[in-house]
Amino acid sequence: ILLLNSGMKYRTGFIGGGAMAGAIIGGLLSSGCLNQSEILVSTPTRASRLEEYDVDKTSDNALVISDCGIVFVACKPKDVDAVLSSLVSNRQSLFAEPEQVLVSLCAGKTLRQLKVNETDRTPIIRIMPNIPVHSKAGAFPYCCNEWVGDGHLAELSRMLSQIGVMIPVTEANLNAATSISGCGPAYMAQAVEALADAGVQHGLPRPAAYQLATATLLGSGKYLHERPEMHPACLKDAVCSPGGATIEGVIALEKSGFRASLMAAVTATMHKLELMDMDSEK
Repeated sequence: ILLLNSGMKYRTGFIGGGAMAGAIIGGLLSSGCLNQSEILVSTPTRASRLEEYDVDKTSDNALVISDCGIVFVACKPKDVDAVLSSLVSNRQSLFAEPEQVLVSLCAGKTLRQLKVNETDRTPIIRIMPNIPVHSKAGAFPYCCNEWVGDGHLAELSRMLSQIGVMIPVTEANLNAATSISGCGPAYMAQAVEALADAGVQHGLPRPAAYQLATATLLGSGKYLHERPEMHPACLKDAVCSPGGATIEGVIALEKSGFRASLMAAVTATMHKLELMDMDSEK
């Protein structure tokens, strides 16, 4: 496990205090992985969404860089270049200590673009968290540059495993991963809404319909998550009795293009993320 320098005041820092930073901070605190005194957040405003967490705050990004072991960059992607450029020094790394690591949450900013100069040896990890970190059920596809060591990953994993699962991918595949885990909650919410609406159509009270739909989605996901060797079709086959009701529903989904629609949604988000990457290159 990464042992932070004794002169370092905080274990974790955030540059930016937006919704995703708040979700991660809330999850880390509620899980007991960190306490308030181990977190510093740099934000230009009071960031009311963070007030409930009672963590230390500053308007000085340089303080986060100098005093924190793991530094999350959680500002808007359009602001990243200006933020990091303002912190550049004559060192070969953004950090003074080798155990420090930069963790970017910013879409559209590649590992190369996050370097402050061509000789920069800052350890950098890109992760793309998703909304379920609020419920300690997040997914974190990630990739890293060549300066990230086992210790950096071990410390980050120790923290984030308390609020989700870390999944290594190549940077070339990060957009595809984000299209599934980052955007997927919106698709799942639409599925819940559609199932509940159908239940209401056939006489179920709406609260009961929502409870049934969300519990079914949660339970099915957990069942498959706990059985990584199982193909999802096996769960579908187990529910479909010969000549039964479920297979009729599965056939109706196939006729309506259910699977093709999900695939098309992932492709559409991939295309948008690729455009964002190209815009950031300009």
